[in-house]
Formats: sequence, structure tokens, C-alpha cells
Amino acid sequence: MELVVADLVTWDPAGERYDLVTASFLHSRVELPRTEILQRASRLVHHGGSLVIISHAEFPPWSSAHDDATDERRLLTPEEEIEALGLDDQWC
Repeated sequence: MELVVADLVTWDPAGERYDLVTASFLHSRVELPRTEILQRASRLVHHGGSLVIISHAEFPPWSSAHDDATDERRLLTPEEEIEALGLDDQWC
């Protein structure tokens, strides 16, 4: 088993493939190319492997994020996430 800790914006595993790739709560108040990072993550999965994305369902009621959640920053539904990542039926 191998654990990789890296800057997801610049990390390039150079042809590596994994049985399990996870992304948990990948949300940020600063600029972050989230969709690009997750698309790259999907390409790191071996055929037959798993990509697990864990996200918030909504902002907490006490969060000010409700006020500045533009279309680019709002939380996606699972269906919207799959569409945004360009994943086909083999992933569902």
C-alpha cells in the first residue's frame, strides 16, 4: 500500500494507476481548479478500480458561504458532479 501526499494542482504521477483514488471534502474558499483535479484523479484509477468523492451536501446553516456561493462555487449534486467530470455510465 502507498500513501501519496501532494499538491493536487501540480502533482503528476507520470503514468501511475491506482485501485482506489479518493477525494474528501475538496472544497475551498480560495481559487482551486476542483473539476480539473477530480478529472485527473479519475484518470488515475485502474480499470475496475474505484474513485470515491465525498462532498458536503450543503453549506452549514451558520456558514457565510451561502452568501457568496456563485455558480462556480456552489455545491454540486452527485448527478451534476458526474456530468461536470465527464464520467460515463461505467463509473456509476
